[in-house]
Amino acid sequence: MYIIVQAKRTMVLRKTLLLQILLFTILIATSQNISVRLLDEETDESVPFATIQFSELGGVMSNEEGLFTIQKSDFENSVDSLRISCMGYQKQSVFKKDLSENDTIRLKAKVFEIVPVVLSSKKIPVSQIIKNVKNNIETNYITDNVKYNVFLRENYYQKQNKWNLKVEKSTIKQLGQHVIDTIFNKIPKEFITVNESYSKFYLGSDEQSKTQIEKMMRIRSKHQQFSIDNMQKDFYNALQKNMKGNSYLVIKTGIIRLDKTESIDSILTDMKEGQEKNFEDYAEAIQKGKNKAFKGFLDKLFIHPKSKQDFIHKSHKYDFELIEFSEIDNDLVYVVDFRPKSKAKYKGRLYIDTETFAVVRANVEGAHDIFDKQFNMFGISSSIVNVSKTVLFEKGENSKYFIKYYKSQSSHSQGVKRGFKIIEKNKIVKGKNKQNQLNLVVNIKTYSDSKWEMVFTYPQRITNTEFTDLTINDDYTLKEFASYPKSFWQGYNIITPKKSIQELKIED
Repeated sequence: MYIIVQAKRTMVLRKTLLLQILLFTILIATSQNISVRLLDEETDESVPFATIQFSELGGVMSNEEGLFTIQKSDFENSVDSLRISCMGYQKQSVFKKDLSENDTIRLKAKVFEIVPVVLSSKKIPVSQIIKNVKNNIETNYITDNVKYNVFLRENYYQKQNKWNLKVEKSTIKQLGQHVIDTIFNKIPKEFITVNESYSKFYLGSDEQSKTQIEKMMRIRSKHQQFSIDNMQKDFYNALQKNMKGNSYLVIKTGIIRLDKTESIDSILTDMKEGQEKNFEDYAEAIQKGKNKAFKGFLDKLFIHPKSKQDFIHKSHKYDFELIEFSEIDNDLVYVVDFRPKSKAKYKGRLYIDTETFAVVRANVEGAHDIFDKQFNMFGISSSIVNVSKTVLFEKGENSKYFIKYYKSQSSHSQGVKRGFKIIEKNKIVKGKNKQNQLNLVVNIKTYSDSKWEMVFTYPQRITNTEFTDLTINDDYTLKEFASYPKSFWQGYNIITPKKSIQELKIED
């Protein structure tokens, strides 16, 4: 665990203790941030995804619990008031002098009225609305030659519902049930991981992208971090002690041959070298992984023709219903619900600008109890249980839309109930090639839940030349913690974490 303390202070000695206490109090006060909760005035429910603007380019968004945090420096250097806007609520300005730490702001619901002549001119068949959305996608959205600042929060949780490895046969007495239990039971029953990163993300033309990480942190226990690596190491060490180091292993399940390894000695050498690598060795790989993830998430958006979120480009698979009119950022929008006709996978709600026919907000989820049965054969199963997504766009210059916020959450269920054979073979030893055999019956069931939140800020158009000339370096900060570090993002306006994350503390 790393503890970061920044203490660059210049203090002048004072003769009185009272003055010293006063200066210390001022110093503490100016280091704090301003955290506020937004609530519905009538229902007291949280107001998520509201925009809080404190300068022309500076602003934050409330999280799912209606919380937002503004850095003290930004707060002091901003205009006299904050401007708060959210779909379905009246816009509200709050003077800074009236705002205090852990304050609450109550928003009034907007009574939406449409002049009849406007209503009649905007009311067209819902089928035509969706057709217009599809026809205007290429002109409505910015998908290349753009730069964003991206804050990403990843939450990952995994639980072992069942974990049983039974030794059916072993030609080596030292590799019996007790040894196998000792090795494989080192894996924790539950994993909790939180990753956060702040990056500059560049989209060029021809589906190219680059990512420069500025700062990144992880929350996970040391036990979790090393448990799988140590389990593998202990297993191969046990094999090395009881088998010949220059032997190789053949892994089979039924009549299916899964793998042929290198020698046991070479496997252990590679594992040792991998564990000794430091951050610099992984910095480039982490950055490439983030770039691939950012690009992958954007490519999955419904605005892309090949996206599996097919409710726009394959609208014939869905039924659409115009529910009402609403308003987002002073623009009139259609509120349209959709559901699958038969085997299509999604349902949800779209908010469509009545002038441009751009989808400015989409709430999407899986339409069935099991979203996707990925595999279920030979005792091996993998299913995505549920999926939900929220995406918000913001209108920029020339009425073009940039992505503003993207949340994706999914749950997975995996299981293995099958026998495996690990066979030692050795070509050097005279006589039979086969030396030893270990038969295991594996019965494992796990459940996992993953959630990504991405906030895109300060969009700027770039040229092909600027993109091509851009050089990415691996000199960025990566720290690991066992609890949420409240000071790590000092100076960054990120989306405030939920209370459960703020209070997360992992015991080793």
